[in-house]
Amino acid sequence: MFGTKLRQFLSAVLLERPGRRKTLVEWPVALTASGERLVARVVNAQGDEARNREVLSHVVGIERWCQRRLRTFLGQPPVRDEYDGYRPGATASLAEQLAAFRAARADTIALVQELAEALPEPDEATVDHNQYGPLSVYAWIRYLDLHANWEARRIR
Repeated sequence: MFGTKLRQFLSAVLLERPGRRKTLVEWPVALTASGERLVARVVNAQGDEARNREVLSHVVGIERWCQRRLRTFLGQPPVRDEYDGYRPGATASLAEQLAAFRAARADTIALVQELAEALPEPDEATVDHNQYGPLSVYAWIRYLDLHANWEARRIR
């Protein structure tokens, strides 16, 4: 019981409240800016090191995984899967990983714009996250952005 309460609290404080500080129309601007910061960090990294490739592959996998969950708000059937199948190939170079991130972020921005058109005033619908439980569309977007920003700090 405590685990569920703690997850709900963390979800509210870290994802739901901050996620709702922006509208679905404002989120694409924020995602564009944070994506550009991540790209700059990769471009300025020490090189095509395994650690950097691993981090970027992880970020891309989570971004794509979140996109699939966000599509549920548009009527696609819910899924319960892990992010691993969404990652770029393990042998991809840093440049290939970066291209995959740019494409994934562009897809995310387009998806959020689609959500803004389809859900001008999102209701309280939720889609399950494997760890945090039910999240609103705002929390999913916040999670996706927060995750990428957090993980990017590991790129050197």
